[in-house]
Amino acid sequence: MPAHISSLEAITSSVPPKTDNVTYLTILESHLTEELLPTLLHILQDKELTANIGWDLIGILTPLLPASKACLEEIARSGNPREVILKVTEALRQIGFKNEQHEDLDDQSELDNGRMDDDKKNGHVDGSATSGDVDEQVQDKNDTLCKPVLEFTTLLDMISVIHPRIKAKYPSRFLCSTLKAVLHTYRDAAHFLSPSQVNEVTFSVVDLVKSLSGTERPFLSPPRPSTPPVQVAPEVAPDPEAYEEDAPKDDTAIGKRLLQSFVTMITEEFFSSLPSADDVSGLAWAARLQEHAHPEKTVPGRTTFSQLFTDMPQLKDRDSVVRWLLAATCAVDIDRRELIDSTSEPDDTTEIVEYRGHPESADDIPLSPVGSLFLLVQEATYLSFCGLPSSLHFRIFPDHEKVLLSFLDCNQADGLDRLEGEAEPIVDAVLALGIWAFEEKGGPNIDPSLIHDFNKYLQTLCYLSVKHPSPTLRFHAHSLCSSILHAHPTGAVRLAFIHDTLAHCPFEALKSSAVGWVKDEILLANRNRVVYYGEDGVFKQPALLTTLSPYLFPDLRDLFQNTSIEYDWIVFQLNLPFYLASLNLYYLLLSAPDLRSSLEIDKLHSDYQVQTLFLTPLAQASKRFQQEQTIEPLEAGESDPEVHADMSGLQILDDRLDRVTAAIGRT
Repeated sequence: MPAHISSLEAITSSVPPKTDNVTYLTILESHLTEELLPTLLHILQDKELTANIGWDLIGILTPLLPASKACLEEIARSGNPREVILKVTEALRQIGFKNEQHEDLDDQSELDNGRMDDDKKNGHVDGSATSGDVDEQVQDKNDTLCKPVLEFTTLLDMISVIHPRIKAKYPSRFLCSTLKAVLHTYRDAAHFLSPSQVNEVTFSVVDLVKSLSGTERPFLSPPRPSTPPVQVAPEVAPDPEAYEEDAPKDDTAIGKRLLQSFVTMITEEFFSSLPSADDVSGLAWAARLQEHAHPEKTVPGRTTFSQLFTDMPQLKDRDSVVRWLLAATCAVDIDRRELIDSTSEPDDTTEIVEYRGHPESADDIPLSPVGSLFLLVQEATYLSFCGLPSSLHFRIFPDHEKVLLSFLDCNQADGLDRLEGEAEPIVDAVLALGIWAFEEKGGPNIDPSLIHDFNKYLQTLCYLSVKHPSPTLRFHAHSLCSSILHAHPTGAVRLAFIHDTLAHCPFEALKSSAVGWVKDEILLANRNRVVYYGEDGVFKQPALLTTLSPYLFPDLRDLFQNTSIEYDWIVFQLNLPFYLASLNLYYLLLSAPDLRSSLEIDKLHSDYQVQTLFLTPLAQASKRFQQEQTIEPLEAGESDPEVHADMSGLQILDDRLDRVTAAIGRT
């Protein structure tokens, strides 16, 4: 108690002018405690004193949060704004997110609690009811803000008060350095904090943007959880060094552009923080759009991605945060065409440009291409889910073509590595934008004159469909590729791409897809579907199969005759899906009388010698492998389930061969 009394007397009896400012700051630094903060707040009501020493108190008061919050707010209102903002940005950069210890309940507790099945097919997942116990643990953690998060949100609240007070000739100079400090600190927060804490700091950033832009309430801003009631702000002191004239118009434009760039970069950082678990990539836009556009394709009884984002608190929070970020784009008036242009021509910019001096014009300040992509997709999907019309002028060609090839061009030197290593939220966003453009903007109406490189576009989607690690994204890449291929108005172009895939593609899974495209094209052409725009009859002619037969039914006579049966077995397994796809197509052509007649399948069978070159070698290879499996398994042990799965594949192959043989005999 005596020590406490001594400290109280020290800070009350030495208030300037009894001592000079430097001496008084030294006394505060050595004596100030949480118990004495109400006394300091009373002392800070002296506006002149706060203007003189307030900026130097930032470093003393920040470690005392939350008890010092009222004192910091008073400094933001009454301190010299130019000096205080420098100390606030310095304090921001010193926040220790790296030292924050947290149990990552948010990452896995909900996603791993029996809510998703490992078997995801066609972009769907299985799920079950949520766990109340885990949700309570997550809620308990969300209710307690860690010290670095509290420091970050408090300092951002101060910035929202300080910046409007600065009446400089070039206010954008202060704004630029401040936003860079916020972005730098937010990047650390996104990397080290738990998802719920990242959500909290992101909400604070959006509130800051809203305040700095002068917007009362952003358009379409969703309700924020636990938002405190709005209070009338106390009066703030004027800038003692105020520049009397209005800021130049070009400086105002620079300030606006800085905020626009800042929003896109914060969006990019937020998505980089999202954990990817159980094949939920980012906001799963591609899967949810597909489910919205084609609800008839969802599997009954299987939990959809749309349901997950409705029922699971963690995923629901992701959606809410991104909607707030989208609202921020309205607050700073980002033109949607600029978002499209930024995604179509991305550069290597990852941060607000580090200027040696002041940017000369707003044109020098770029938007983040990745952040622009996320915001663009969020607006498109939000309007689609709500059934609202979109003013975005965005089509598959040339708009989505530019976006896809800008982010995921597989034809570059490191193209395949980029496709496999690209962040899943980016791939999901690019695919979702394509699905939205196809479904919402009249995808089949493709103008060939607008297509820059149809083959390169489809090749990139094809590589995604076989090389990306996410099964859900692979499925949607394949689905989008197939839809756009079939929508091209010129049959010869479609046939050329299919032929090129069958003849030159190194991935057997893609060859299987190409066989499926042949089947779909033949059926569509011969049924005269309305969706078959501009059909020129190429898939109705016998020459079609004459051209494709060497690749649909390749010569296998010498393929499985090596002395090493293990090598033959590996090659056979890799090609089995393609063989089954070709056999299924051949059985369809033989079994449908109209197709068998119009495409002259019997003539093809005899002229090309399908039996000799393709069917008989397959049957002989299957018999050889089954005999070897009976004597001694080619791989693993006899009880290994993989062996039984391999045998099952051979049995399916034999069944298809029997069916084809029987169909050949029917006339």
